[in-house]
Parts: sequence; structure tokens; C-alpha cells
Amino acid sequence: MATRRNVILGAGIGAMSLEDAMAGQDAGEAFSIGQVQDDLKRYDGFGLKAAGGQGDNASGAWLEGELQALGFAVRRQAIEVPYFEARKVGLELGDRAIAALAQAPVTLTQPGGLSAPLVRLETDGRPGAASGAIAFARLPYGRWSTRHSGPVRRVLAAAAVQRVGALVLVTDGPTGDALALNAAPTAGEPFPILAVGTREGDQLAAAAARGERAVLRVEGVSGRRPAFNLVGALERGAGRALVVSTPRSGWFGCMGERGGGIAAWLGLARWASRACPLDLTFVATSGHEYENHGGAVFLRSALVPGPDVTALWVHL
Repeated sequence: MATRRNVILGAGIGAMSLEDAMAGQDAGEAFSIGQVQDDLKRYDGFGLKAAGGQGDNASGAWLEGELQALGFAVRRQAIEVPYFEARKVGLELGDRAIAALAQAPVTLTQPGGLSAPLVRLETDGRPGAASGAIAFARLPYGRWSTRHSGPVRRVLAAAAVQRVGALVLVTDGPTGDALALNAAPTAGEPFPILAVGTREGDQLAAAAARGERAVLRVEGVSGRRPAFNLVGALERGAGRALVVSTPRSGWFGCMGERGGGIAAWLGLARWASRACPLDLTFVATSGHEYENHGGAVFLRSALVPGPDVTALWVHL
């Protein structure tokens, strides 16, 4: 029977075997400061990395060319993801504009937006006056990353029961800024959702206490579009495999999230293609911001080496 202890021991044995196989090999060139800086600059230059968008696709094509130059056989594994191209997103309180982010998967407002009273959403079971209103809810302080965490799910459930016209999440966290939350590609509500930061949340609370109305706009183009995982294989007939994976996409430019992993992934590919005697599988997934969607598709596919032949899997 597989136990946690056996899994850890097996991973350790695989790692030690790989270390022995690569002993004495020089990785300095693949991980030189200049090379890493060049890789980071190149990735950053592709701009926004939303899954299936221009920056994500361009960065995938770049990585594809890098693997091909190293002798990998590469393929693009097709996936499908939601998308949103914004025209106008935000809140208006009289002549004041409140900056906000549209929460994915995006539900659009009608042209001209939703004009409605601004109210605080009650999430403790008490009856609220949120029907048709622009309701806001302040999340407890935290490092928010996903709309599927317990506190966010409770807010979304309360908003649905009370039939809000739109919902504004105050993502109270260390930076005080509005945070785009990861979401499953099949998630979604019939009402638009915006995220605002702590300071903007304070303004909304004060406006609601004064009984003000607001105008909420989420205008643009939304739907689903194709994206792809990049999968590279270098078969040597070893019968044992090294797998290295990293996500490629994200809500914004992603240098802080993705850049280091991309540079390390490329360095390992350059090094392993010369130095490692094992069969190699390198995968860079899209759709990461949709609850690891690209990674989940890859794991369910026949492109994944089986556990019995995988000496080590490194996820960056």
C-alpha cells in the first residue's frame, strides 16, 4: 500500500539517483547570470500573460523554439479557457471613479452599466436588502488567491440567495490593492463581480452608509478561446524519466509569479539535454489562473510518463 513515508522515500531515492547521474556535470553556462537575465527580459517583453492571449501565446512559441533547438520533440496540447477583453470596468459614485478589477470568469453588465443602490451584503443569514442592488462584502484580512476559498464561497452563495444586481469584493490583504482571484474555468455567476482594494472598500462603506447609489460597469468582450500547453520530450531509451513542469500564464505580466520558474525551467532544459541520461519531459502549462486548468489537462493525458518510469518530477 502506498503510504506518505513510502512516497517520500521513493522521491528521495529517485532524486539521489538523478544526482549521481549528473555528478560532475557543469551547469554554470545554462544558469549564468547573463543567461537568466536574458530569459527574464524576454519573458517580460511579451507583456500580459492571460491564458490564450497574445503574450501567453508568444511566450509559448518562444519556449517551443528553445526546446526545439535543444533537440526536443515538441507539441502543443490544446486547452480552452475563458477570456475577457475590457473596454470599461469600474464603479462611479457621483463624480468619483472607483478603480476595480473584473473577476473571472466575467459576467458583463448591459451597455451603460448597472445603476443601483449601494448596500453592504449580509453573509450571516440575516435578511438583507441586496436584491437588485450593487452589494459589497469585505473579505477578512488575508493573502487572497482563489475565489474557491471558504470565505469567498460563502459571500458568493449569500449574493446568489439575495439576488444581487452585482457584487463587489473588497480583497483586504497585505498590499491593500484589488486582487484578481484564480477561478475554475467552469465557475461563474449570473451577476457581475468586481474586486477592489482596502481603500476603495472604505469609500464604498461610507457611501453605503449615506444611502448613495452607484453605477457599476463591466463592459467588453468575454467568452472562451483556445490556449495550449507546451510539451517537449527527449527520448533516449533510458526507461526512466525526468519531468520538469512550470506554469506560463497568469492575470497580468507575471514576472514576479512566473518569471523565475520560466528561467529555471529553461536552464534545466539546457542542462539536462546535455548532461542527463534520462528521458526528458518538459511542460509549460497555460490556464494556470483558472485553477491550474492546463496542468490538470496535462495530468489526465497520455503525454505524462507513468509513475513507474518517473525518476523525479520537478515542478517550478
